[in-house]
Order: sequence, then structure tokens, then C-alpha cells
Amino acid sequence: MKSKNILLFTLFLVAGLSLLSSCGEDRWPEYAAKTERDRWMDSIMRVNYLWYDELAAESKLNFFNAPTAFIKSAVPSKDKGFTTADSIVFTPTLSYGYAYKLNRAATDATNYNALITYILPNSPAADAGLKRGDYIMQVNGEEITTKNETALLGGTDALELVIGKYTEQVNENETVTGIVVEDRTASMPAAREVENNPVNYYNTYTRGGYKVGYMVYSKFTAGTISDPEKYNNELRALSNTFKAAGASIIILDLRYNGGGQTECAQLLGTLLAPASLLGTPMAYLEYNDMRQDQNQTLLFDNALIKEGSNLNTEMIIVLSTTTTGGASEMIMNCLNGKGIGVQLIGQKTVGQNVGTNSYRNPKTLWQLNLVEYTIYNSNHESEYTTGISPNYTIDETQDLLHFLPFGDENETLLNAALEFIENDTYPSATE
Repeated sequence: MKSKNILLFTLFLVAGLSLLSSCGEDRWPEYAAKTERDRWMDSIMRVNYLWYDELAAESKLNFFNAPTAFIKSAVPSKDKGFTTADSIVFTPTLSYGYAYKLNRAATDATNYNALITYILPNSPAADAGLKRGDYIMQVNGEEITTKNETALLGGTDALELVIGKYTEQVNENETVTGIVVEDRTASMPAAREVENNPVNYYNTYTRGGYKVGYMVYSKFTAGTISDPEKYNNELRALSNTFKAAGASIIILDLRYNGGGQTECAQLLGTLLAPASLLGTPMAYLEYNDMRQDQNQTLLFDNALIKEGSNLNTEMIIVLSTTTTGGASEMIMNCLNGKGIGVQLIGQKTVGQNVGTNSYRNPKTLWQLNLVEYTIYNSNHESEYTTGISPNYTIDETQDLLHFLPFGDENETLLNAALEFIENDTYPSATE
């Protein structure tokens, strides 16, 4: 009886091995090639991932999965999608240079209007005269629907657009109704490569006896491949502009800033900080328990300023939406309570108190962006995993009459910030 069991096991073993071969050909190299990318990511995560001890067991992972699906199956829910993977195959990205939000048209339940939320300078959208707060109502003579909406972002051809504007009407019952009406037409050139400069807009204002610097900053990135310090140097140049204007209050518009490089946040924090903080700790980066030797202290480092200026800021007002996160939250957490008032106007932020490092695999042509460390301020505080709540809550999309271009003093969030500076209190509104 014992020998029969051995024979039965042997038959199953042979059958199992036969599944890995075809006509006598060894299939292991083929399977290894198909799983190499995911196994490479897994091997890095097992050592470097902040929550490595909460990764799914290897036996429960499918190494044939696409990178996004593989990462989602491997990491705990607390990751919240911060760990990602990207192809490093370079292909030129063609863009119209805008972002938008679809709103259902009041006249037809199946049609939409595209509210423009962001315009890149020197883009096809800018060439067409489009502005933040405009509505695209028609594309090439057709109303916008879920079927043809991809032409707005996914297409590359030149487009003929009907542009609308938001108005409010009062009916006989004295009910105020908002509606988008046709305003003009616009010809948008074909999509092309467009530079996404993080400093989208800046200006200076005078309020309540203070000089105020205002900047729209869309991502924390140091520069380009050809010029690694390009955007950092533009931040330094802007600090000189604000310094020359005598700006002691800075309105930092981070409403569309999802984060980026920690080093850029350190530079911006150093430019904004009170001069008395230079040389003192700004933040601590703490890795998992296997990599404690890599823990770092980031200073308000005068050496980073170079040709720029420390602004010795008295107050920072941050403008936010629900997509404001990462390094944006780091700035708020590390500057607040440091002899400087940090006020948040807008919506509750993402809640990303962790940072990532990137690993490139030139063989598989993929990059892993891995959560590796927790970001603490100098008091060792990092309690914003559910987001930072505003001092004054405003959803900019609820005031479409004042959804205006950046820098317009009547634009909802900028107006609230300027009124706060003027009156030392928040404007009256429903929170």
C-alpha cells in the first residue's frame, strides 16, 4: 500500500512538470521573463517598503499581473495608492495644455459642459484664448457626451470649440438658477508637447498695509532632465521678486498640487521660513526598522537658497482642494507654529504624510515609486493621515459665478485670502 502512494505521488509530479514544458521544451525561461518585472518590484518592497511587514505573502501574489494590479494586491490599504509604477519608455506626450471638470448641462440630461480648471501657458489651449472658468459646450459642432468626451483630452487633432460662460437667472419665484450660455467660438490648435512649469502664475497685492505675494505652484519638482535645477532656480528667482516687493505674507496656491520631491519642499520651506529658523530642523524622514541608518534630518538650510532670498515670512495662507497632498502637506506641517501663522483656506487635504523613492529597472523598462519613509516636523508630529482640515472651508466649485482665472481678485479662494488679510478674519460664508 505504501508503494502505491509513492507511485501515485510520482505520477502527479510528472504530470505537474509536464505543464511547464511543450514538446520537450523547457518553459521556465518563458515564465521567468513574464514574471521578472513583478518579482523585481516584490524584491525591492520586501526590504525598502515602509510597511514591508504588512505586504501580502508571496504565495498569495500573482506575478503575471500588470504592475498597477500587482502593487494593489501586494500593499496594505493604508498605502492609499501612493506606491505606483510607471513605464520608463520615453514617448513624447502631446497635450492641449488644460484640465477640466465635467458638469451636466442644464438643458439636456445626456450632455455635459467642460469647466476649465487649469491652463498651461504657451499651450494650444492658451493659444485658443481659453481661460480658467470658461466652459467648453461643443466640440467640432457636437454637444459633449460621455461618448465623445475623449476628444477633449485623448485626442490630438485641432478642435473647433463653442465656449460658454456661467450666468445666474432669477425666475418669477425669485429662485436663482445657474446656467451656462454660449459666449464665443474658439479654434484650438493640435495637441503638442507642452512644458508643465510648476509656477503657473504669480502676482503681488497690497492688503491691510501688507505686501502680499501670490503664487500658483502645481508640483514639487526640481527641474528637467536637461536642466535638473531649472524649476528650483525659478523658485529662487520668484523669491527675489517677492523680496523686492516687500512681501511679508505669501498666499501659496496648492489647490492642484498633489506633491512631489521632498527636496523641493525643503527648498520652498527655507525660502518662506522666518530668518530665525535658518539652520534649525525642518523635518525628519524616518524609514522602516531595517533601514534606521538612512533616517534624515532636513534643515531650513541657508545653503539651498543660493541666488534666491529668504522671505522671513510673517504669514502663509495655503489654498487647497481635496487633491492637495504629499509635499504640500509637508510644507504646512513643518512651518505651522514656527513663529509663522499658517492658514488653510479651501478643502480638507489628501493625508499623505509619507514620502517615496524611485527605482528604475532598465531591463524591464519600468520604474517603481515606493513609499519608504514617514515625514515628521521638528516636533516629531505627523498626525495628518486623514488630511489637514482648513481653517475656513470653501469648495470652489460651489461658487461658479466666481470660478475665475488665477490672480483675479474676485476669484473665490484668492478673494477669501485677501479679505482675511484685510480684515484679520474670514469672510462670512457657510462652512
